[in-house]
Parts: sequence; structure tokens; C-alpha cells
Amino acid sequence: MVLADWLRAKYVTPLQEQRKAERERRRAEEYAEGFAEGHAQGYAEGIAEANRVWRAWNRRRMEAEERGETCNEPEPYQDEE
Repeated sequence: MVLADWLRAKYVTPLQEQRKAERERRRAEEYAEGFAEGHAQGYAEGIAEANRVWRAWNRRRMEAEERGETCNEPEPYQDEE
């Protein structure tokens, strides 16, 4: 029993702790990668939506100018002070 306890303490326990730490590190890396990918995707989708809104506003503005009217619609995403 004494030898088994010593072997466990000397080899098995450190190896188990090392594997556990590696699993936790890998899990944290995967979480960080997923978070970064999700953030990038959300940012890209937000930019695409903003571009769509701007293009629609610009189209309406140009159509109004072609008709000889002024476009009274404010620019999208204009900072209101």
C-alpha cells in the first residue's frame, strides 16, 4: 500500500493534474476563439446592416433630387446633439 500511494503521489496525481490543466486551457482557448468569431460575425453583420440603411437613404435622396425635390429625411445614424 505504501508503494502504491507513493507511486500515485509521484506519477499519477501530477499527470492527472497536468491533463486537467490542459483540458481547462483548451476549453478556455476554444471559448475565446468562439467569442472572437462571434464578435467578428456580429460586427460584420452590423456593418452590412448600416451599409444597407445608408444605401436605401441615399437612393431615396437621389430619387428626390431627380424629381427636383429636396430630401428632408435626416441622414441615418446622425448623432443627435
